[in-house]
Amino acid sequence: MRRPLQGRLVVVSNRVADLSAKSQSGGLAVAVGEALEASGGVWFGWSGDVLPNALEMEPGVEQSGPVTIVTVPLSSEEHESFYLGFANQCLWPLFHYRLDLADLRAGSESTYFAVNKRFAGSVAGLLRERDTIWVHDYQLIPFAAYLRQRQVTAPIGFFLHIPFPAPEVFAALPHHKQLARTFFAYDLVGFQTVRDRENFARYAEEHLGARRLDNGAIKAFGRTLSIGAFPIGIDAASFVEEARENADAPELRALAEHSERQALMVGVERLDYTKGVPERIRGFEALLSGGRSSGAACSFSRSRRRRGRAWAPTTGYARRPSN
Repeated sequence: MRRPLQGRLVVVSNRVADLSAKSQSGGLAVAVGEALEASGGVWFGWSGDVLPNALEMEPGVEQSGPVTIVTVPLSSEEHESFYLGFANQCLWPLFHYRLDLADLRAGSESTYFAVNKRFAGSVAGLLRERDTIWVHDYQLIPFAAYLRQRQVTAPIGFFLHIPFPAPEVFAALPHHKQLARTFFAYDLVGFQTVRDRENFARYAEEHLGARRLDNGAIKAFGRTLSIGAFPIGIDAASFVEEARENADAPELRALAEHSERQALMVGVERLDYTKGVPERIRGFEALLSGGRSSGAACSFSRSRRRRGRAWAPTTGYARRPSN
């Protein structure tokens, strides 16, 4: 049984979703948006702005129903080294087992930790007694450690929205022990799958000297960390409603007319290298060249969700001409 919050829910993530949007896409927006709208609270994150005087600016504050949105900009150096650098050129590919794409050169991790420290300082000034803090994703792993340095004793949870790799892969990260130790500043760390949870537990035991307790928690550095697997679903009802509302959209009418003449294969997802997009296109090519497609012609269309807009195709049609 879930225990109701005694105070506010304070959510911290790299970006803040538009809570006024009719439907949200992505695990972060769905999970956080529903929780905050139900309980009220604060959502803190990067504003998306990159400004030369970012370090001197006060946080921006706006209200969205029961939720207070608090955002801060990044400086150019922070954007380059924290966001584009260590978070997305090192952590993102490494956590997805793409060591061949990970930039493992030392340097940008110092800005990564510095931004987390700055964000923690901003959030510490917002906290009230009995608040519960919920931190999200790989950009903010060390966030709680800097709150604890400020003597924040509130419950702090963390959820990782990407895989946690096998111990030998995570250990390839420069300063991996420094980063991994900061997980123990949280009270609860959530992962998407049991495999991710167990990968973290094995890493902590093998590299940090942690001890697994009978209840599944991990003890190290004088703290006991609860870990769990919490899969996030989608808001299926909103997707159904959006499909109904867009049934007569020109793009869908064009697809319908096209599919009357030939078979249609559709892929819909975000476009990044973890989705195997080139491999899928090459697989479709092999399907056509091998003569195994059904019918005289077949089309393959890929789409992605544009921020705040409907699903839109990002590739043209590929087809095998009729013989």
